[in-house]
Amino acid sequence: MRKRVRQELASLASCAHRPRLQGVLFGELEPAFAPSTGLDDLRVFNEDLDDSQRAAVAFALSAVDVALVHGPPGTGKTQTLAEIIRQLVAANKRVLACGPSNVSVDCIAERLIAAGIGIVRLGNPARIKDAVMEHSLVKQMTYFGDLHRQLKRCEHKLRRCQNHDSRLKLRKRVDELRNTLHALVDAERHRVIAAAEVVLATLDGAGSRDLDSVSFDVAIIDESTQSMEAECWVAANRVQKIILAGDPHQLPLVVSGVAEDQLPANPADAVSDIQPGVSTMFDRVKSLYGDRICVMLQKQYRMHNAIMAHSSANLYDGQLQADDSVAYHVLCDLRGVRQTPDTTQPLVLVDTSGAGMDEARAILDLGTLANCRRIAEAAGSLLNEGEATAVVAHIVRLIAAGVRGKDIGVIAPYRAQVRHLRQACKGYPAVEVHTVDSFQGREKEAIILSMVRSNPDNEIGYLHEYRRMNVAITRARRHLCVIGDCSTVSGRGAFVGAFMAHMKDSAAGRPA
Repeated sequence: MRKRVRQELASLASCAHRPRLQGVLFGELEPAFAPSTGLDDLRVFNEDLDDSQRAAVAFALSAVDVALVHGPPGTGKTQTLAEIIRQLVAANKRVLACGPSNVSVDCIAERLIAAGIGIVRLGNPARIKDAVMEHSLVKQMTYFGDLHRQLKRCEHKLRRCQNHDSRLKLRKRVDELRNTLHALVDAERHRVIAAAEVVLATLDGAGSRDLDSVSFDVAIIDESTQSMEAECWVAANRVQKIILAGDPHQLPLVVSGVAEDQLPANPADAVSDIQPGVSTMFDRVKSLYGDRICVMLQKQYRMHNAIMAHSSANLYDGQLQADDSVAYHVLCDLRGVRQTPDTTQPLVLVDTSGAGMDEARAILDLGTLANCRRIAEAAGSLLNEGEATAVVAHIVRLIAAGVRGKDIGVIAPYRAQVRHLRQACKGYPAVEVHTVDSFQGREKEAIILSMVRSNPDNEIGYLHEYRRMNVAITRARRHLCVIGDCSTVSGRGAFVGAFMAHMKDSAAGRPA
């Protein structure tokens, strides 16, 4: 893959007369737009789309070269992309849909399958979701069983044959069968891909030689704000138009290979894990053309107003709105959940200041760590046993009120704390405990966030990364409980400090 990326970039650098899309992406040509279809005239396939989503669809369709779709948490970005793809297919456009991970690609694939779009999913079958597997390239190809069996028999005879002349004949026959089989498989692979209305692959998969003989009109890259620009160019070089979707205020681009909680202890060094000078294609193109090529989805269908408020005000210019169906929902609105001081509150703060719940460095038990990678991830990570006890106590209160364990998620920014919490929560197996990254793109009715950091120097390290903090606090639908030392966390970091101030002002307080 790296070799392919280098080749793509070299060809771009040496190209004196670039295609129009490349010129626009490099800032050499102005992006163009066809007359946009009005919202009243846009005939959408999905009637459930709101005005903001319909406007994004119309905007993306009108772009001649490039369009950016900014999707804050819970705004239905995947649903909007699926509608854009359906509109393109209806206009007889061939679409290449990509994402940085198999999960992001499979999410789009499931939407298109439900809509009856003819797709083919490229990639390793072991990493493709079961619901999508029947639409994978491997499953759609004809299996040349007879030829395979003939080849196996000839190979078996060749291994056992002692006669020189017979071995030569068998070797010739084996080569003929292999060449025939390879040619048939290549032709079958090309047939399946060429017949698909939409081809889906990770950005790595977009560099597959299988696609070299196929012509695409539009590339759609989901979660492009988490993708290296070089990867995006592999897909961009196959098309005349590209649509980039994502949220620059959610999980950042990681290029160093460092574990998510292995940031420097010095807060000044821990502001971001993005290397200097490295940006995404989404960010760079947005900096070139601004809002002319970007549309933001504005209505979210996940969070209570109070949970959404801080992110909307500080990251989305106050434009994020909660749909009426979620704006005031709380846990006690769920069937079987009783009204308690916790289930009636969207925000709860457990301030551990002065409670003696100090952070600690994880002590490695090498006998429980299977490989070097896990040891590296654990080294230097932090945990807070006192906060873990408070997390379990809050879980007990919620479950006693009738909240189901599967509706509760626990998030911690440090791997050592996640491992400790999983042990502490063994009595509640339905409760999911993960790092921030593992909860990206997901949601729970109730989220409990353990901040971990508690020290006299007010060092917060990893919590400086505002984008992951934004992801953490926007996973909750009806209830967000934050457990942390306000005196430590509020002292550093603009976003997290303002968030803790918001919690102190707006959340129901609970003793540690």
